[in-house]
Amino acid sequence: MELKVFWTDTARYQLEDIFDLLKYKAGVNIAKNIVT
Repeated sequence: MELKVFWTDTARYQLEDIFDLLKYKAGVNIAKNIVT
């Protein structure tokens, strides 16, 4: 049971990192479009 909870917590943190990275990349692309 503890292992399952640990796995879901780890997966959630990884998903949040992926979403943060995607949002960062999207922001950079938007910034480039505004600049050019």
